[in-house]
Amino acid sequence: MSKAVLVVDDVSDWRIMVAGLIEDIYPDCTVVTAASQAEAKKQLVQYSFDLAIIDIRLNESDKQNTEGLDLMEFIRSRYDQTQVLIITSYPNLETVKKALRPNQSGLRPAVDYLEKDKFHEELLPRISAILGEPQ
Repeated sequence: MSKAVLVVDDVSDWRIMVAGLIEDIYPDCTVVTAASQAEAKKQLVQYSFDLAIIDIRLNESDKQNTEGLDLMEFIRSRYDQTQVLIITSYPNLETVKKALRPNQSGLRPAVDYLEKDKFHEELLPRISAILGEPQ
């Protein structure tokens, strides 16, 4: 069965790199990208995703921006079949807690949290843990 992944990051180089890595490892996987929360929501209506990889800061010019966490909450409340992997260049304890702390039902909003500086060595093992081993 084919998998589908949504990659959300305002930095086009990151979107292209992540999408390319996934397509190389999972050639049968559909990878869709979005540059903003609004664009991601449009894609969520059109496709059913197994995984959403979301950058926390969807506006790099705003140091307080956490739109990615808002999008994570939106996905968890409406698309419970979609696993969420949060990525960031600006990790801090509060965002880790928000992404990984279980809710009242015992479910974590994100399945994992990954710092971009550890991205190359850790991304594919984490994706494989969510999507399964490539065929």
